Amino acid sequence: MPNHTSNRSSPALCIAGLLALMWISSGLAANDSPDHDKAIARWPGPDAVSTTFSPPDPPMLYQGEGGTSRSVQGIEFWIVGRPSRVNRMLGTVRVKIAPLKSGQSQKLNSDEFNTLIDETVAKAASTAGASAAILMQVSRERDGTSYCYYRLVVYLPEGAVVDAPIWKDATVMDADGNKVSNGLEKPITTLQWPDMTEGNRWRPAGTAFVHVCVGIDGAVTESSIVTSSGDKESDALGLKAARNARYSPATVRGRPVNSCKNYRITWKNH
Repeated sequence: MPNHTSNRSSPALCIAGLLALMWISSGLAANDSPDHDKAIARWPGPDAVSTTFSPPDPPMLYQGEGGTSRSVQGIEFWIVGRPSRVNRMLGTVRVKIAPLKSGQSQKLNSDEFNTLIDETVAKAASTAGASAAILMQVSRERDGTSYCYYRLVVYLPEGAVVDAPIWKDATVMDADGNKVSNGLEKPITTLQWPDMTEGNRWRPAGTAFVHVCVGIDGAVTESSIVTSSGDKESDALGLKAARNARYSPATVRGRPVNSCKNYRITWKNH
């Protein structure tokens, strides 16, 4: 069973921590001490925060191994790990945080910023009919705009008959096998994708989704077909390509971690 906590100042709350590191490195965070770990980040006001919801493709069923979560306005926020209850992905909510502007007067401290993001995501999750929100990625653009991406899911009733495969929702792990707080700075990056023509054989049009897990060294540790293209040979070719591709591992706070990603592979007839 997951460990629920309501402590808003818990070190497991990684949103402000990850973004603070980005702002400190760009000179946008206030720092009253030479020790950057004690720096106090100052954030834009509520008007600078907006959300965008995107439906899933495909709408997968997931099940993790539990971890740490907390409740915000009736929505379960996952801090470390993934829900052990079977859940259906409803979509992704992207939280956009505009950068500080010269002369901007309205600012928030880290606790106020956490509350703002929590309530913003909780509102979006409630609107989508979600049971839980899972932080997936935190990033910052060159212009100072920051983004937080959450997967929104709804729990299936206990004993419900499912209409699709249930996929393992892997917890992000560090090099020592320890669980890492959710929120990748950088997801898995594809460095090179193998040639899939194989003699330019004609193949029926279709799209397959391949699930790939990559270790801290960039090597593939797991791979499977999530959704079939409808052609077994095409699926096999796509799976082979995913296994033989070269990857750069995902990172959290600059350190490589074990994580997974879904790839869309499409064949078109011309």
